[in-house]
Amino acid sequence: MPQFPFPVGVLLFNRPEYAEKTLRGLANQTPPVPGNRVVIVIDGYTGSKAQKSGQPDRTAEVEAIARGVFPEAHISIAPHNLGIAHAFDLLERNLRDCDPKAAWYGFFEEDYVPNPTYLATIGALAAQSAKSPRIAAVSATGEIFGEATRGVDSVYPLSRLWAFLMRASHLDERRPCIDGYLAAVAENPYWQRDKPAIARALASMGVLPIGVSQDQVKLSLLNHFGQCGISTGSSQGEYIGAIGEHMTEKSFARFGFSSSAAPFDSSTVSVGELEPDLHREAQIGFASKVARAYVIPRYDAFSARMTELERPRLTRALGAFARGCRILLGRND
Repeated sequence: MPQFPFPVGVLLFNRPEYAEKTLRGLANQTPPVPGNRVVIVIDGYTGSKAQKSGQPDRTAEVEAIARGVFPEAHISIAPHNLGIAHAFDLLERNLRDCDPKAAWYGFFEEDYVPNPTYLATIGALAAQSAKSPRIAAVSATGEIFGEATRGVDSVYPLSRLWAFLMRASHLDERRPCIDGYLAAVAENPYWQRDKPAIARALASMGVLPIGVSQDQVKLSLLNHFGQCGISTGSSQGEYIGAIGEHMTEKSFARFGFSSSAAPFDSSTVSVGELEPDLHREAQIGFASKVARAYVIPRYDAFSARMTELERPRLTRALGAFARGCRILLGRND
């Protein structure tokens, strides 16, 4: 039976119920990924946000699940909490050691459960992108910029780096920027990172960030190097990360992430023909995200300030007095 041609890495942390589902999903792929080409990093518990919040250490359970599902996998367990940015970096380095000559490398986190044909889909998209070197990442999560205007059976610029293949050449070209980002992140635990300092570090390298989380930075680096990532118009798996680094059950429900859909037929898509449209759509999506994150809020705040200044002096004074009373009473909302 043909096997998946690229090494696949998985990042796990202290959530055995997530690890079980995601690893089982990867183990049930057609074509299968050889167990000795699976690389797993389990981030450490000590010093983590989970420890700080009083959650129990379940690292041993996660390790037992990983070794049970993929007994031949290359498994590394961090002795202390690296944080997702440095843990992903360790995963990338271990993947490169597993197969230094691979053209693409797979990256999965514990909270996206792939359908049985997921690897086949992204493998086919990577093969189609072989002659399109400016397409540096492929996924099948359905998380895209904008709407699926060509229908869910097409591909679009991806908006989140989940469950993806990344081109080796792009990993190489972005390495100096990643090293600079990791140095900035290392000043504090990842979950307490100094966001303005990280943004300044990225700006000093000429990188325009859409955010300072590790996946937002990597999306920003795709744009910085004139590259594009693509994803299917519908999700070929299930995102289960209701509780995690950036998510709660309440916010998870609000985001409305794509749910699993019928298998994607990559033979109906021509990535090469779509490439000009994909890059144009990626630039529009990136610019829109920057505008929504930075420019629009700043002008909204400016407009609100101007509106406040245009009010009569007595009204402004009463408003300031009311705000002061709320602060004194602990009701600064």
